[in-house]
Amino acid sequence: MSSILYLPAHSVLECDEVRLLQSLGHNVYTVSSLLSQKEPFADTSKIDTTYLNTLRGFHKDLPQSRQQLTAAFMSLFDTVISVHDYRWLQENRQLLTGKRCILRTIGQYLPSHEAELRGITERNFEVVRYSPAEQNIQGYAGHDAIIRFYKDPDEYGGWTGETRAILCFGNTLLRRPSQVLLSFMLQATAGFDLRLYGGSNEGLSAWRGKAKPEDMVSLYKTHAVYYSHHTLPASYTLSFIEALMTGTPVVAPGFKALVNATLGGGFRDAAAFYEVPSIVENGKSGYTVNSVEEAHAAFALVLADQKAAAAIGAAGRRMAISLFGIETVRAQWQRFLGN
Repeated sequence: MSSILYLPAHSVLECDEVRLLQSLGHNVYTVSSLLSQKEPFADTSKIDTTYLNTLRGFHKDLPQSRQQLTAAFMSLFDTVISVHDYRWLQENRQLLTGKRCILRTIGQYLPSHEAELRGITERNFEVVRYSPAEQNIQGYAGHDAIIRFYKDPDEYGGWTGETRAILCFGNTLLRRPSQVLLSFMLQATAGFDLRLYGGSNEGLSAWRGKAKPEDMVSLYKTHAVYYSHHTLPASYTLSFIEALMTGTPVVAPGFKALVNATLGGGFRDAAAFYEVPSIVENGKSGYTVNSVEEAHAAFALVLADQKAAAAIGAAGRRMAISLFGIETVRAQWQRFLGN
């Protein structure tokens, strides 16, 4: 059993991975407010707080940021997992002496990040990638393991689809339209009943406000189809996994749609490490669409034919469990951590 210090960058992923590492028998402390206060986007109810309460017995003020970490507090841990931030691992070598350090990627690296990683001649950390498609990033700096994000099929499933509308989750879409392929999404869903949930989407007519974590599970189950709008430069997203694992038919942009949407932009290389078209078997376990016409045809089919939609959703769920299921990912972490 290890004592793991987890340095997060994404609250939902943080919640998932802390739970999984705890299920392997490790003591885990996460440097954020996730364990001590309500997190609006993550379900913290299943996190074991026993270790947190033990630490509180010895430390009055527990650190909630990387800047608050001290040598005395760090002495409690033998393993450090830093999500996304490799610079912190390099800049704090002395603080990390004697510890196993792991960089966990989350699909936000571009060639410039890979170049920085390659430039670190004496790494004090191992690299765990979240997708094999990251190997297509120009100048890829390598990995020690590839371990995907996960979801629990016992928590996501039971699709019924009685709400004959398109569901989509996304935050701040109007603030970053090119990054989320907003123009393609609006054209692809035009003429259909799109129901968009997420933070700070005022100005979009489809917006229905925020959804609590427990409500999101229900929305996946009851909606006829999910549109996975995608967020560059990720290879895949958590909401894509959640919808697929629920058995909700998924429609997502195809490879060519990403290429067309990113021409000349800051994410022009991101289509090379977009993995969704290789996960979804088009027309069998979901749909990847490269044009507005293809999107309209896919939505029309699943909205009109409940039997066909159910078959597509079931195939998508089987694929999701095989790649992203908790048992698959738990075994990968167990092998990597070595106990």
